[in-house]
Amino acid sequence: MKNYTFRYLFVIALATFCFQTSDVQAQGPDPRFSQMNAGPTQLNPALIGVFEGQFRVAFNYRDQYRAIFQDVPYKTVGASFDMKFNALKRDFFSVGLTMLSDKAGDSQFSQSQTSLGMSYMKHIAGGRGRKDVQYLIAGAQIGIGQTGINWNSLRWSTQFDGNGFDGSLPTGEQFGASSNVYMDLNAGLMWYALLGNNRSVYAGASMHHINSPEISLFEDQSENLYSRYTLHAGGEIRVGRDVSLLPGARFLYQGPSLETQVGTSLRFTNRDFGDVALRAGAYGRLVNANSGISSDAVVVLAALEWESWTLGLSYDVSISSINDLNDGRGAFELSLMYVHPSRRRGGLYCPTF
Repeated sequence: MKNYTFRYLFVIALATFCFQTSDVQAQGPDPRFSQMNAGPTQLNPALIGVFEGQFRVAFNYRDQYRAIFQDVPYKTVGASFDMKFNALKRDFFSVGLTMLSDKAGDSQFSQSQTSLGMSYMKHIAGGRGRKDVQYLIAGAQIGIGQTGINWNSLRWSTQFDGNGFDGSLPTGEQFGASSNVYMDLNAGLMWYALLGNNRSVYAGASMHHINSPEISLFEDQSENLYSRYTLHAGGEIRVGRDVSLLPGARFLYQGPSLETQVGTSLRFTNRDFGDVALRAGAYGRLVNANSGISSDAVVVLAALEWESWTLGLSYDVSISSINDLNDGRGAFELSLMYVHPSRRRGGLYCPTF
């Protein structure tokens, strides 16, 4: 590998590390992005290396519940870098770095995760082009996570002196540790098939927090992070010369929490503008509630593809009972992905996600 490739790797890895913080969120459903394919290595370790190019960098940002928490809304930031190498015959070996940071509320209740991952892409059928090519991918990640809280930022009833809040008064509470660090293990499988130009299908499954790590902030209490199970599938259906549909679905199960997101986007390309494509679509999201499965939100999204870059914007239109508390305001999400072109012709062909 040439020296400039290592320089690319170093600079991007350093930039990605800047997104890492020591803050964390507690037990409950993991933070996740509505633009489910814009953070691929967050979704499934088997997606490490599944792109057409030399290396890939992805950034994600999500902001929600601003009307409820005002100056301290839920903020989730994700970043990843992955790179692939040729292996035996038409197989590929890939490595990747994935980071996630989530913080919410006056307590700065937060969660961060950093993992190193790898995948192996096994060619199982088809030729060198885009027709009838199939791959089976296995991936795994190992990393560290941290949960924490800022106890000093909280206010307690014992600190009100009758006229107002007095932070110098004792709280009467016994606080735990401010943070807890744990080891984390993830693994996943994925299969995809290319059926021609703008035609593909894929399906995957992953398990996060395989080891159900201990995350309690109190020494005399035990609390384990629920394992998260994910099923996802989708593909591309050509409906015209320059138009295709990108249907997708994601099913999440973690402890008592269930979530299903299903929808599609329309992808339009115009050869007069070169390597430019536009996307627009919508996804519906269902979650479990006390009364059973209920509607949670409609995700409206748009994306611009320009050469090696993809910029995505989405907005969660809340249709659940929390809508009244949140003044009808949903969640905003931004994604940016860069795929560095491969120096070799041919190589790996992948679906359009």
